[in-house]
Amino acid sequence: TAFRRAMDFKIVDQTGQVPALDEELAKRRARIYGFQCTCFTAKPDDAYIREIAFIPSAHLASRTTLHEILLRLPDDTLVEVASNALAVLPHDVAASQPQLLVQALLNDLCDRSEMSLEANSVSLYPTEAVLWGEIPHETDWPLALPKLNLQFLTFHDYLLRSFALYRLESAHEIRADIARVIRRVQPQAATGGTGFTGWSRFAVSCSCEVTHVTKPPLGKLYPAEVLCQVTVDFAVFGERGLALRQEWEQLREHDVVFLLCLDLSPARVSPSPGISKSAGSNPGIRHLADDDEHFPKKYGIRAVRGGEIVEVTSGDTMTMCSPGESSIGSRRTFTLRMDPVQYHNDVQGSTAAVYGAMNLVLRREARANNFSRILGTIRDLINAESLVSAVPTWLRDVILGYGDASAAHYSKRGDQLDEFDAVDTFHDLQHIATSFRELSVVDAGKGFPMTKPATKRPLFRLCLDRVARRITATAYALKLIDSDQSPALRAQSRRIFDV
Repeated sequence: TAFRRAMDFKIVDQTGQVPALDEELAKRRARIYGFQCTCFTAKPDDAYIREIAFIPSAHLASRTTLHEILLRLPDDTLVEVASNALAVLPHDVAASQPQLLVQALLNDLCDRSEMSLEANSVSLYPTEAVLWGEIPHETDWPLALPKLNLQFLTFHDYLLRSFALYRLESAHEIRADIARVIRRVQPQAATGGTGFTGWSRFAVSCSCEVTHVTKPPLGKLYPAEVLCQVTVDFAVFGERGLALRQEWEQLREHDVVFLLCLDLSPARVSPSPGISKSAGSNPGIRHLADDDEHFPKKYGIRAVRGGEIVEVTSGDTMTMCSPGESSIGSRRTFTLRMDPVQYHNDVQGSTAAVYGAMNLVLRREARANNFSRILGTIRDLINAESLVSAVPTWLRDVILGYGDASAAHYSKRGDQLDEFDAVDTFHDLQHIATSFRELSVVDAGKGFPMTKPATKRPLFRLCLDRVARRITATAYALKLIDSDQSPALRAQSRRIFDV
């Protein structure tokens, strides 16, 4: 729940710092060890208490396991453990309420839910459950969504909110595209499956098969890679085939497409009040809202999965196809890299067979189809251990919304450089004077020495006098290195300074 996530948010109340994961885990394991010692000290002769003392701390940190153990503890032992771990006196009012002590011990000893782990456990591609389940309906009242406020607790707080909001926003646009395509292809129940009586430039019927699943990396639950082959035939476009085929042949590596399983068999389609069974033959069904709960039922949307294109081959000759290249034959085979997290969840839920039942592949406009890259980047930042160190210290409070935002302006920084080597940044003194119009420019040398007369590339060192509001420019020449001594350094000098 939202309340539990707020309570479990990792932040030190006194300092506002985020504790390291290892430190937080070590403190929690120490409290569990103290709980085991207290139980054993209270009743060392009890067989059940001795069993508790030898349970691994990682297993005991599970909320379900610890709850079962605490419910079986005698009341006097529970009170003694609570008085030791939570500083609750045995004769306190809370001591007369065992359920309150159990919940207090659970909150103190159990592992807290890591919101970063929750971001890792969701698919970057929305499924049918997300599209018509998690996305809120359009309303006239405020929605219970994570807001991007003016202030944030930590960088992880900002990134987690951004991840949740952008995931819902992109899913909302994807749902609209999928609904528009489904209305145009007009699925209908047919002999041996589901047929399409309409057409859409963004969708084509297909056959699908999972061809490669690698083992999970060490310490992970999800497969390292899941590959799926999708075969399409552009001949279904008929007379429009040439123009639409050229659009589909623009698909290239790293583009994202969606696989849909539409099943309008009577066993899976349940009639809704006021709506006929045939989704394709009833014109009134087209006015059904995209977010209507009856939409996936009436159109037989069984599954929606996203994937990234790895390669495109010709279905007739099995040769690689380059984007925009006209290949022989109308059959194409797309090799897709599916989301390993979603595939793992499908295997655990016994729904992996849905991949072989996909019968429609959908593409989107390239400009609106970079959502997976953005979500992946945000998730990588959430998992990065050096996230805070990657942000300059003078910019951290500004991003989080604390302190005076104007303090980050360069004019108020105490670590400004008064002298620096501009190398070949400026062409001449006139260029320096134009760049610093509010300051006077003084030439400390005589003339404009060049690194080489033919190139006319001067080098400058600048010295800033803030009181007098003056810049002193000192021109210098690059000392060339003898080619006989170091040919590599001379070649590098030519490449960098054009000398």
